[in-house]
Amino acid sequence: MASVIGRAAVACVLLACRTQAPATTITARGAGPPEVEESPLGGTLPPLEPGAEVERSGDIERRAAGDGYTVSDDGLHHGAKLVVRGARDIAWFGKSGTGEIALVVGMRIDDAHPELRQVLVRGDRATAIRCDNGVAGAGGPCAPLWLGPSLVRAEIALDPRATAEHVVVRRDERPVFETISPHVGAAPAVRSLSAWGDRWVLETIDDLVWVDGVSWNDTAHVEHAFEWQLHDGKPLYFFVRNGRYGLHWGDHDVDRTYDDILHGGCCDHAIENPEVGRSAMRFHARRGGERLVVTVRFRAP
Repeated sequence: MASVIGRAAVACVLLACRTQAPATTITARGAGPPEVEESPLGGTLPPLEPGAEVERSGDIERRAAGDGYTVSDDGLHHGAKLVVRGARDIAWFGKSGTGEIALVVGMRIDDAHPELRQVLVRGDRATAIRCDNGVAGAGGPCAPLWLGPSLVRAEIALDPRATAEHVVVRRDERPVFETISPHVGAAPAVRSLSAWGDRWVLETIDDLVWVDGVSWNDTAHVEHAFEWQLHDGKPLYFFVRNGRYGLHWGDHDVDRTYDDILHGGCCDHAIENPEVGRSAMRFHARRGGERLVVTVRFRAP
């Protein structure tokens, strides 16, 4: 497995260079640590409390209408002019300081097979956002985000030999970071692009995390970092350090490690991927030949 330093060398900041068995309860160090329950695989587990409410389509369309955009049978209109033919609905909507509107629109292939695409719109002109081998869905790896007045997005392109993917982060269309990730079948090179205050956070399929172009793996002294997100405003992510898998939240590592933590599964295996709710998360792990289901309950400081 390539070292973090070796993989980081290819990146640069541009222009700068189920019935649950009795559980063992453990806690992390520090204020407000999470409570962790480990159970053998099998039986039925209660569902997690849902996370933050997703913005409803009607709310998005009302905001879009306030800027003169509407969706009808033939597509997206700005005023009376057809801008994006075949747009079925608006799944995500936002505006940058440079005047562009970013939309994720459902394109009408047929009623059974809608397709999500990203479009940058200025007035009655539209430009598709390139996302080769990526999922251009609301909240998906290629969905744009806003940092203050700036539009930030990730662009993915497959290299001609189909062995790697070139990822570029753009801020108001200016490239600010690039890296090379391995090409892994249908899975996009970018797992997520998110905001942390006024910084962007990029996670790639090879378990590397970049914060404003700086390697989080190097900062946290880990070989791998994945499922990076904010929970209650604090970084929450899994990691591999010295060959052992663990979980970090806030300022501390949870005081338990594993041989493996399942993640990135596709199709039938997606049910084993970590899931996060409002007050708890759950993941599948292995230790000493035993398969575990681990539930982490967050507690306020």
